[in-house]
Amino acid sequence: MLNNDLSNVEIIVIDDDSSDATSKVMDSFLAVEKALSYVRLENQEGPAGARNQGVKRSRNPYILFVDADVVLQAQALEWIRESLDLYSHRPDVAGVLGSYADTVPWDDFLTNFKNLYVCFIYQITETLSPYLHTPIFCVKKEILVKAGGFDPCSATTEDFRLGVLLGSQGYHFVIDRRVKGRHLKRYTLRSVAREDWRRISDLSVIKLSPEQRWFVFKAHRIHRVLAMLLPGLVMLSLVLVLVIVVFSIYST
Repeated sequence: MLNNDLSNVEIIVIDDDSSDATSKVMDSFLAVEKALSYVRLENQEGPAGARNQGVKRSRNPYILFVDADVVLQAQALEWIRESLDLYSHRPDVAGVLGSYADTVPWDDFLTNFKNLYVCFIYQITETLSPYLHTPIFCVKKEILVKAGGFDPCSATTEDFRLGVLLGSQGYHFVIDRRVKGRHLKRYTLRSVAREDWRRISDLSVIKLSPEQRWFVFKAHRIHRVLAMLLPGLVMLSLVLVLVIVVFSIYST
């Protein structure tokens, strides 16, 4: 982020009461970057609460959310500004989305698969998307505040809830495919299963209005549905192969 053009930019880092060395790392950055401010929360508020804290402290008309484990290119802010200017005549365009990069820093299969899967979803989704994904997410502050920000009661589905709320109101987001953040997170089979199960559980209890349900039904095109089912089918195939191999070993 600091390699970008930071004119007319404020950088707000929200530390959600972390237990690592974030505060020490931030001290070194605060000493050299005047546009940077650091806020450490007294209690963990989760992704939604931390983002809302950043919104309260922001002064500019557009807010760019970037996850802590995502590294942007040096031209990212320039490209986002260009996309905002290009669609400034469209009142239904609420902001700009970036995606994960198609190159990843790790060499294990599961991490590569998860990152490239998200990148693939962005490649097959229309440039003007009714959906949003928050790792690289720029939005007009006025629209976000009017929508009530992120739902702090949603542990893993705050992006889905906000996306459905804005999408069902007719808003779209521009997918700028030039903006590709390098995702540093590593995955294990256990962490993937735990995260997916938790998200499915959280999604199952979300209450939507009839208009919001119709939006979700209408917006889920067949190729997107198939793409979302792909990870589960791959995992099921791997499990079946493992069972067959184990069965063959013990039956011989």
